[in-house]
Parts: sequence; structure tokens; C-alpha cells
Amino acid sequence: MELRSIVAFACLAGCASAPAPKATEPCVLLSFDDGQPQGTIDFPTLSHESVVRFELPPGEHRLRRLWIQAAAAGTIHWFLYDQTPLEGPGLVLHEGMLVLNGDQVSNGRDGRWVTEDLSSLPAREGVIWLGLRKSEGAPAVAASRVNGGQYFVRSHDPQAPLGLMPVKRTPLVRLEIAP
Repeated sequence: MELRSIVAFACLAGCASAPAPKATEPCVLLSFDDGQPQGTIDFPTLSHESVVRFELPPGEHRLRRLWIQAAAAGTIHWFLYDQTPLEGPGLVLHEGMLVLNGDQVSNGRDGRWVTEDLSSLPAREGVIWLGLRKSEGAPAVAASRVNGGQYFVRSHDPQAPLGLMPVKRTPLVRLEIAP
């Protein structure tokens, strides 16, 4: 499935958790899902990581926001990775924590998204990998049954390591960029 991108000038400014972008600046939402949650992506241990690969359009782009549709409360540690020469997640470019409370959890039909501001990061080009790990509680991310071909899991557990393994569904996460 090819990368779906939506050019939006309002960038869903109606979302309560998202600050309104500048009206004159266009943005693009990169996504692989169909916007229809049909299940969740859970994090069984602290060492399991969900990883999504985003290939940016040609040229440099400013990262604006990370969008996540939360399906359960808890704390998620997120990472943005550079790409290695072997086309996997490499060095951590930036990381942060999202504390998801009950008010931010979506029922899949309410249009509720949690956002993280990325506008202070330098412009990027090429491929960016997004990693999500459980930090506290039992967070979950809504998932689509669409196989976007860009979603993987891995484990950093030294007792049971797991390299990148493709998964045939897609988390409802989006990366907002500005040209």
C-alpha cells in the first residue's frame, strides 16, 4: 500500500489537544492507516517496541506534530530514529514521553487524538522511524487492519531479543510535516 498523505491547511485545528497551526502554512499528515480503528496495539513488556517507518517526500521538511490515537491510558515513551545504511532504525534523533490519561483515550469514533509538538526540531529529509514503548501502566494505541507494510515490532530484552518483525496491521499514528 502506498503512503497516504493528506494536505490540510487547517490541520484538524478542531482537536482540543492540538494547538492551532498558522493558517497560512500548509502541512501534510503522513499516515498508513485507513482511519478506522479495529483493535489495539498493546505493549506486553517494557522492552517491546512498536516501530513505524515514515519516508518523507523529497526535500527537507519541518516536523510539526506527532499524532497518536490512544486506546488505553498509561505512559508511552516515544523515539524518533534516523535510518541506518541497512534501512532500519538507527540513532535516536529525539525522544519524549506521553502521559495518556482517561480523557485522552479515544473510542475510535470520537476523532480524539493526542499530539506532541515537534516544531522545535530541525528540518529533516529522507526516512524517519518512530518507536513507541510502554513506560508505565498499560497504554494502547488504536490499530487499523490495513497492512501498510511500514509497521514492525522488536524487543530489547537481552533474555529474548527480537529484531524488526513486520506486523500486518497499522497503528493509528501520524507524522505532521511542513514543506
